[in-house]
Amino acid sequence: MDFSSEVLIEFGLNLAGYLLVALLVYLMVSRRRSTQAAARIQSAIVPSSAAPAAPSQIRKESSAPQFISLALNRVGEPAASPLPAGEEPVSGAHLRQTNRRAIYAEARRLLARGASSRDLGHKLPLTEAEIELLSAIGNA
Repeated sequence: MDFSSEVLIEFGLNLAGYLLVALLVYLMVSRRRSTQAAARIQSAIVPSSAAPAAPSQIRKESSAPQFISLALNRVGEPAASPLPAGEEPVSGAHLRQTNRRAIYAEARRLLARGASSRDLGHKLPLTEAEIELLSAIGNA
């Protein structure tokens, strides 16, 4: 069984390539570690004039949940309630249904004016099936 010199040369080149890549990776990792260590040392150095705060001065944050109103007109100023006093808020499903009704009414109005189905698709959030249904109902 003979070994070809080409196989030995190819094996040697592959080994040399793997060693070169390993050396490059080692250099990159060691450089990154040295820069991170330098940054940690730099951040650990505290100027002598800056004394750490006493434990009594550190304010403990409450871990209790807080209500944050997302209905603000301006920063810090609550928005006026859209509901009259004593009236309960409407559920999200009811609002979506009411909004869909308004969209369908607008689509019917545009179809009566002669708007094309392509225009309806661009102007209103309607699917092609909804547009076809509205146009079929409008033609009947």
